[in-house]
Amino acid sequence: MNWFWRRKVKKELRLWSEQVLNRPSPFFNGIAPCPYAVNAMRNDQVKVCFGKLGMLNQIMEEWDDSHKLVILVIKDYNQFPIVEWACNLSNRIYSDSDLVAMDFVPGEGIDTGQPDSEMTDWTHVVDEPYAMIFVQRVSELTAASRSLASRGYYQNCTAKFKQYITEREHNHARKEEDHAEEGQRQEDHEEEGHACSAG
Repeated sequence: MNWFWRRKVKKELRLWSEQVLNRPSPFFNGIAPCPYAVNAMRNDQVKVCFGKLGMLNQIMEEWDDSHKLVILVIKDYNQFPIVEWACNLSNRIYSDSDLVAMDFVPGEGIDTGQPDSEMTDWTHVVDEPYAMIFVQRVSELTAASRSLASRGYYQNCTAKFKQYITEREHNHARKEEDHAEEGQRQEDHEEEGHACSAG
């Protein structure tokens, strides 16, 4: 995977964020498909990595919040069929980390229902297909989704996509409750220890 191809991919991702993700869409109630993408790119909050699926665990293990989003670009076509499986596995392994890995494989994934014309009318730079894995904090993703939902963003989306968003939010809320309960149990245990020491 040469440096020139990597440079073209990075350029294409910038154009995608500017010409597709930042373009107001009637389908999304006049909101851009991803209104946060351009600013994240321009403010150097997005890191683009290149490699194989084995890098995913390393990205999640070494997360340090220096970026809001890390994109793992995978060129190996033979790995495309297992990208979703790898994301699901890593999400289970790092379920307590507030991180989530989301797969983007050409021709696959949950359809939002957005018209193809809105997604294909932009300047492509790379001819070869490549898969991507987006890694970011679930809490930030959930907050953004709730804000968009309050503005009617999802009203035209497919039932399957709405279900996906709902399940993602419920899973995040359940994890927050579990962490809160664990924290409370730890505090109770420490208080009991202090009481025993005082006695």
